[in-house]
Amino acid sequence: MDPDRALARIVELAERIVNAAPQDLEWGAVVPRVEELAETVLSLDEWLSRGGFRPRAWQTARESR
Repeated sequence: MDPDRALARIVELAERIVNAAPQDLEWGAVVPRVEELAETVLSLDEWLSRGGFRPRAWQTARESR
């Protein structure tokens, strides 16, 4: 698991959903994005729960050293 890639994908998917035009929010078009978003969030949660390191964007300056 690459937590940096996972976080980037989570943000990308969330932004696409939030910024979508109403016609792009038809159930059939949204479901695959929402499923991928949920799966990626769960994967990152599992990674972190097992002691994996946080994405760089979530690390403090002290952790980055």
